[in-house]
Amino acid sequence: MLLFGWRSTGLCKFQLEQYWDILFLFESKFYQFKPQDYKLWTTYLVKNVSKLLKQLVRGRSMDSKVYDIGSNYFTILDPTFQLFGKILLSSDLGKIASIYLHHVSTSAYSQDLRQLILKIWEFLDHDNFQCDLMVFYIANTIENHDLITNLLRNLAWLNGSLMKPIGTRTLDSTFSSISWSDDKYVILQFQV
Repeated sequence: MLLFGWRSTGLCKFQLEQYWDILFLFESKFYQFKPQDYKLWTTYLVKNVSKLLKQLVRGRSMDSKVYDIGSNYFTILDPTFQLFGKILLSSDLGKIASIYLHHVSTSAYSQDLRQLILKIWEFLDHDNFQCDLMVFYIANTIENHDLITNLLRNLAWLNGSLMKPIGTRTLDSTFSSISWSDDKYVILQFQV
């Protein structure tokens, strides 16, 4: 089950196919593979989702790393931005919202960045999430340069910090042509 939307507009339940679509959309931003390995990549994701579901059903404690499959996936579509995200469970950091900022409109550049972050915090403060940490991944591209510059300039009053990318990881020897990487992102961390 995937939760979608803002608390103020209500929540609706996605169908299973839509859940997989968002999972694939989010994870495809970080996994690297050749086009001919797409089927191998989807097999890898299904295997890991199966492993995660077994852990959740058996009530085992989890300690996820940022490149692990999430326990929940979500998307937020707002007039000024679009993002995809997942929730990770960590024993030492609590619930982590790992967020890929997909698009920010030019009108958002002139808005108060605090309002943009507060909108996302409000969503993540919902009972189903209650996240402790929010990690933003913003593609380091020319199109995002103004947003990244403004965020970095204002990190102190947003109570955020810049994180160093983890780099490339080969996660499973049986799927050796698939790797995970966050090298092409500016990564920001915020306490929720």
